[in-house]
Amino acid sequence: MKDQYRSWCKKINFLSMLPKDTKFRKAEIKEKLQQTQVNDHFEKAVPENKPEPYSDELFKEAAIQWLVETDQVFIYLFR
Repeated sequence: MKDQYRSWCKKINFLSMLPKDTKFRKAEIKEKLQQTQVNDHFEKAVPENKPEPYSDELFKEAAIQWLVETDQVFIYLFR
């Protein structure tokens, strides 16, 4: 009986309203309308050069290096 109904539906271009056919169509529609997330399109960035944690010694080295590069060593040494 189901096969006859399905063939009739196909013949006159009518959607089958049998429960299994309806569930199948709903599942197909739900799968097509699944919204993707933006995160799926990006790879997680891994920092290559992670900076060292803050310390007074590192700050002092950076300050001296900056003074040398900007030619301000004289002012620093004879203050």
